[in-house]
Amino acid sequence: MYGNFDDETLSTLPQSLADQARTFLTAAKAIDCGTSEATGSGASSGSETGNVAEWARRQGKLISDEALATLPIVSNSTSEHEVRYRLEDNCAVKRTWAGVFGQIPFAKGGKLDRRNALPSEYLYRMALHFAVFGSDLRLDGVNISDRPSMIIGRPPGEPAW
Repeated sequence: MYGNFDDETLSTLPQSLADQARTFLTAAKAIDCGTSEATGSGASSGSETGNVAEWARRQGKLISDEALATLPIVSNSTSEHEVRYRLEDNCAVKRTWAGVFGQIPFAKGGKLDRRNALPSEYLYRMALHFAVFGSDLRLDGVNISDRPSMIIGRPPGEPAW
């Protein structure tokens, strides 16, 4: 789906935004492919949530519940994210709900429908967001929480971006 989103596309962005987009793309590719950066096992997309946790550990990008709890909540009433505020750098910190990575469109019966996105699809979409909107977003890390998943029937402990 995102195979043509590459360095040529990123070259049209200011360098700082292109570098940030590359961070999302590199993580997405590692998680999607199950490369050595993720689990090293060549895991399929079905185990992407495990790849996310392993990737975050290897990259030193695990964020604890305790660290997030110190940040005041700005909003927790959206369908995809909780938003907190980090005073020291004046940043909004956005975290997906556990087990939720947005939705993506797909063709079904000659119509456009949507389905829950995989973690890598969320990251690819965020990288594409840079190219379209020139947004200044960072991938600070991943939170693995004991909070229940927002997806009924899924176990607690799923990743959140």
